[in-house]
Amino acid sequence: MHPIGGSQGERYLAMAAGIVHGVIITPPLDVRAKNEGFNVLYRLIDLNLPFIYSSLETSHRMLRDRPEIVQRMVAALAEIVHFVEKNPDKAKASIAKAMRTKDEEALQSAYNTYAREILDRTMVVPGKAVAEAVDLARESGTPLEESRKRSTTTASCSIWKRAVF
Repeated sequence: MHPIGGSQGERYLAMAAGIVHGVIITPPLDVRAKNEGFNVLYRLIDLNLPFIYSSLETSHRMLRDRPEIVQRMVAALAEIVHFVEKNPDKAKASIAKAMRTKDEEALQSAYNTYAREILDRTMVVPGKAVAEAVDLARESGTPLEESRKRSTTTASCSIWKRAVF
């Protein structure tokens, strides 16, 4: 195995040039890869593994001192989820602008993946995935404070319940 760095696009170009034989990519680049003859080996969502695709991060201090700001941010994210679900054409237009593509197949692939498949509408962070991420960070040498980790998780769960329910 020969690891290669760079952006997703750069890694894809390395594969297209025959420098590497496989890369991890996400929509809408997956459509381009398929159209250029590459095969999808697996999709993370199909492996039935708990994972966190994206998340909102903040400091322990912010949770403790300014929970109302964190609560408003979480509420805004919930509104975005609702908006994207109810307005797929506007969501795809936003994806088109951000990804600089007009390819309808690529836009639909990105929308299906991000707005339908990997998005957990409950916005509940899978505890097992968090535990695995913390363990991985610890194994790689990242220092973690046990008491801070527990209080941050408790505070963030409390803020989430107030923001959405």
